[in-house]
This record gives sequence, C-alpha cells and structure tokens, in this order.
Amino acid sequence: MPTIKDVAKKAGVSVATASYAINGDERIKPETRQKVIDAAIELHYIPNGSAKNLKRQKSNIVLVFVSSFGGPIYQEILSYLDEKLLKLDYRMIICNGSLATYIIEEKNYDAIINLDATIDSRMLELISRFYPVIDTTRDYECNRLVSLPIPGAEPMYEATLMAINDGNKKIGFMHGSIDSYDDKERFKGFKIAMEEFGLDPFCILEGKFTTSSGYDAIKEYLWKNNELPEVLICSNDEMAVGALDYLKKINYDMSKFKMIGFDNINIGNYYKLTSIAVDRDEWTTLIVDTLDRLINDQEIIKRECKYEIIRRNTF
Repeated sequence: MPTIKDVAKKAGVSVATASYAINGDERIKPETRQKVIDAAIELHYIPNGSAKNLKRQKSNIVLVFVSSFGGPIYQEILSYLDEKLLKLDYRMIICNGSLATYIIEEKNYDAIINLDATIDSRMLELISRFYPVIDTTRDYECNRLVSLPIPGAEPMYEATLMAINDGNKKIGFMHGSIDSYDDKERFKGFKIAMEEFGLDPFCILEGKFTTSSGYDAIKEYLWKNNELPEVLICSNDEMAVGALDYLKKINYDMSKFKMIGFDNINIGNYYKLTSIAVDRDEWTTLIVDTLDRLINDQEIIKRECKYEIIRRNTF
C-alpha cells in the first residue's frame, strides 16, 4: 500500500507538504494541493486513519457538504434530505465544503452528500475511495461516487421552446456562473432550442446566482442598451427577482417584457414569476435512496426527476 512518502515523491514535494495538502492546510498553494491530490489518486493512496475506517462500524451519520453561499433553495433541499434520511435511521451533519479535505481522516461517517460546487472533483474522487459519495454538482462517476445533479438542460430547453412558440424571437439569457455545472446545463438547453429555430441570443447577461447580481446585471445592461429582449430567461429565480426589483424601481413598462426563472422558490410566487420547477421532493428521495444503496452495496437504480413550467404573470 502506498504511503504519504510515495505521494510526496510523485508530487515533487516534501512529506510535510504532502500531508498538509491532503488535510486541507490553507498555507498550501492551490496548485501544490492539486499536484498532491492528483498523485494520491494515481497511486490509490489511502490515509492511515481512513484505511482503518474501511472496516469501521456503521455510524448512521451522513455528512452533507454545503457552500458558504447557499440561498433559499438550500434550506428546502436540506429539509427534504433531513426528513428522508431520518426515515432510514440516518442522521445528517452539515459541513462547509471548504473542510472537505479534512474528512478523509475522520471515522464517524457512513457517507457524503455534496451540494457544494466549489469542491474540486479530484478531491471528491479521492474521498470516494473510502466513503460512498453522492455529488449533486456535476455529472461523472468513479469508485463509490454517483452523480445526481438536478436536471437542467431538458427543462430549460422546454422553457425556451415555450418562449419561441409564443412568437418571441428576441430572447436573452442571464447566467448564474459560467463555471457552474448547473448553469452550463441550463444554458445548453437554451442554446439547443434557439439553434433549432435559427435564432441567436438577443443578449447574454452575467449574474452570480444572487438577487443582487440579477439587479446589477440588468441595471448595467440598460445603461448600455436602450432595448430589453422580449423574453429574458434566467438561470435561477433569485437573479430574476433581482432584475424585477430594478425594473420596478425605474418604472419600466412590463407589458412588452417577459421573464422566466428556474427553481420555483417561494419568493418567486410573490413576484408572480414564471419558473421551471424540478420536483425537489422526488430528487432528494432519489439522492437518499441511492446513498442507502451505496452504503449497503446494492444495485444503483437511476431514474429521471419530473419537472414542470409554472406559468405566472411574467410570462
């Protein structure tokens, strides 16, 4: 079995640096940490504490990684997960994803659910060598890791088709984060629908999945342009709400403007926002069922989650 010395040698660093990198010490530069993680994965390295964990007793504790920025949808997802895990006698512990690297030396968890898109996929790959992992933030599989991202491309494709079939040709898109898997999938669905009808995006706005970024994005756009698209499709509801706040502030004539969001969060209903609603109850049930099967070495059964477009005043 490879040792930390082998990892250090392959990564070209000292043993101390390799150990610090594996355990998430903030003094280690990101590029150095990545070299060490890559070396550990390539060598199939398992830390001493984790090697013992492979034969540990079940704790019935599931660790859930979340990001420092969660947003209102996080609370609903965590509530669903907690409820469904309890039904199977699991307890949920929430942890900031920035601490992911420390988990490989712990002994008290049965599995991991990752909701934090900022965690490096290679780190999750390393963790999955000795813990079952459900990653909801991207689409790939390795070791004991199963990806279950929330559906994005197909629902957004359907929403964009709805906008086109309603007679609109000037259709824009607001990104949440171009580095986010969720955002990439939603934009992919948007682009496919537009291309099928020979349409180019009327405009592309850049947000950050937050209400304030939606407010700022449409404010900046209107400073530079005189005309909004006929329809603006946003990668999530929070940005759409922020954009609506700004348009209301400037008394913009909404009679010729339509908007579609994604997530169907509660505040969107207050704004009468048309939104794409993926069944989060069903999705979290799938996550917990898959996790339980991973823990108990049972066959994984994948299935699609339902979604619908909730039409309100903004479309």
